[in-house]
Amino acid sequence: MPVDRLSLAELRRQEPLLAAHVGPFGYFASGDHQVDPRKLAQALIERLDIQRTAAVAVAPGMVQLADGNQFFADEVIVANGLAAGTLLGLPVPLPLRPVHGDILRLGVPQALRPLLTHTVRGLVHGSAVYLVPRDDGTVVIGATQREDQQTGISAGGVYQLLRDAQALVPAVAELELLESTARARPGTPDNSPLLGRVSAGLIVATGMFRHAVLLTPAIAKICLEILAGAPDPQWDQFAATRFSTEGLSTKEPR
Repeated sequence: MPVDRLSLAELRRQEPLLAAHVGPFGYFASGDHQVDPRKLAQALIERLDIQRTAAVAVAPGMVQLADGNQFFADEVIVANGLAAGTLLGLPVPLPLRPVHGDILRLGVPQALRPLLTHTVRGLVHGSAVYLVPRDDGTVVIGATQREDQQTGISAGGVYQLLRDAQALVPAVAELELLESTARARPGTPDNSPLLGRVSAGLIVATGMFRHAVLLTPAIAKICLEILAGAPDPQWDQFAATRFSTEGLSTKEPR
């Protein structure tokens, strides 16, 4: 992806509402894009035959539901999030931990639209913040990262996001706060995915941390490689067994 270094004046020509003191320069990625997770999820639900259920156990080629029913297949892919680590029957433990994050959604008054035309990312007092404009006239501001076990929305997190976003785009103070949410991301000890075969008929693809939506297409392609029996060796660094001391073999079945 091409990235150009721009002066502050050039940045403000791209985004006129940027603060005058954001820095002497910045970087512009003309090929950068964004994904709306809510729209993506809804599109997948509408397009695919998705059945919502609760799985409690897995085994090579088998999934057991909470009601006791079992489903069998040649291959099972464990691709849920934080709850993947609670599934019974896995031949290797999945060391997932909850990393909570707060995200805000704000409405932009007509007089200020468009507030932004590109995703803006910045560092404010050492903390990363991003502002993502949506085509419905809202802006998403995110995201905090905390491991305090607080499942609800953090008042400090909301304050930090608004403060830092306003430092980059002062007009944020004039927006309407529509929604605040907090979710737990599945983190691993090294914050890299758990990806690969753990036994014949059983593949793990989880632990995407903060990047699940962005990584999904790549993860899907890698899973196809694994299913075909010829995954690129470079994916071995993400092996789901890398934190196990049991010396489990993950070689493809013949």
